[in-house]
Amino acid sequence: MYHGYGSNTSWMFQKICMSFSTWGYAVFAANLLGHGRSNGIRCYMGDMKKVAATSLSFFKHVRCSDPYIHLPAFLFGESMGVLLNFSCTFSLSLILGSSICYPGLIFSAPLFVIPEDMKPSKPHLFAYGLLFGLADTWTAMPDNKMVGKAIHYTERLKIIASNPQRYTGKPRVRTMREILRKTQYVQENFGRVIIPLMTVHGTYDGVTCPSSSTLLYEKASSADKTLKLYDGMYHSLIQGEPDENAAIVFKDMREWIDEKDKFLKGETMVSLETTLALHLPVIDFASPNLKPRTIEWDSVRGDVRRALEEYGCFEASFYNFPVKHRKDVSKEVFQLLLETKQRVVSKRK
Repeated sequence: MYHGYGSNTSWMFQKICMSFSTWGYAVFAANLLGHGRSNGIRCYMGDMKKVAATSLSFFKHVRCSDPYIHLPAFLFGESMGVLLNFSCTFSLSLILGSSICYPGLIFSAPLFVIPEDMKPSKPHLFAYGLLFGLADTWTAMPDNKMVGKAIHYTERLKIIASNPQRYTGKPRVRTMREILRKTQYVQENFGRVIIPLMTVHGTYDGVTCPSSSTLLYEKASSADKTLKLYDGMYHSLIQGEPDENAAIVFKDMREWIDEKDKFLKGETMVSLETTLALHLPVIDFASPNLKPRTIEWDSVRGDVRRALEEYGCFEASFYNFPVKHRKDVSKEVFQLLLETKQRVVSKRK
C-alpha cells in the first residue's frame, strides 16, 4: 500500500490496512522516503524515481518471499502515492501486463490532474530553477489549505492534525516541480495500462481533480476496469469521511478485490520466482525530458549498463516514439563494426 503526500502508514492510514486484513488479506505498507519514520528530508519528493525504487524494493522482497510467492497480489495507492507508483513503474511488468505478478490495482483519489487553484506558480518555479538547485528543498510553495480540502468530517480533522509524524510545512520547490512533470507524463501514458484496475474518487475533491480517475478509466487499455465516483465526498474517502461514507467505499473495494481474488485462485498460478527469472529488464526511452547531461539521462544510462552487465540485453520501450525513428536507431546500432562492439568486454559470464 502507498500512502499520500504528507501522510504516513501510521495513524489514520492504518484504518485502511486493518480493514483489508480483516477481509483475510495480508497487508504490507511502508513509509515513503521523507515520511513517517523513514529517512530523508521531510516530505521532499525531488527524485520520485529514487523514492519509488526504495518502496518497490521492499514490496518485491515481500512478494517473492515463500509465504506469498504463489498468491495473487494487489497494489493499493492513495493520492500522491498513486502518482509515485504509477509514474515510476511503467517499465515494470505490473503495468505492461504480467498479471501473475500484480493482477490488480486499486486507486483512491489518484493524483493525475491538479486543480487549477492548487497548481504552483510556473513563474515562481522557473525563477527558483535559475538558482541551480539551491532552492530545491525550500518550503516556498503555497499549500492552499490542502488539509481542509481533503477532510470532510471535521471531527476526523482534529485526529489527523494530532499525528506527531504528519508533515505540516509548505510544499518544497522541487517536490512541486516533480509532481507537475509526473502528472503530465502519466496522463500521456494511460493507454499503456492493460491490467485490471479500480479507481475511486469523491466529486467534491479539492486536492486532486475527479477527472484524474475518469481520464484513467476512459484511456486505460484494460479490458477489466471499474470507476466509482462518490457524490459529495472529499479527497480522503476513508480517513476523512463519516463512518457511513467510508463504509460505502470499503464495500465497493471489498466486492472488487474478492471477485478478482476468487477468479485468480481458480486459475493455475505460475510461480512468480520462475516468471521473474525469465523477465528481461524493460527500459523506457520515451520520456521527452531524456536529454544528455540531465539527471534522467544519467539514470537511464545506468539502467542500460546494468542490464547489459546482468542480462546481456534488455527490452527497449519507445511508447509514442515514431516507428521510423526506432528502425533508424536499431539500424545504426546493428551496423556498428565488430571491433567497436567488442571495445569493452564484460568479464561476467
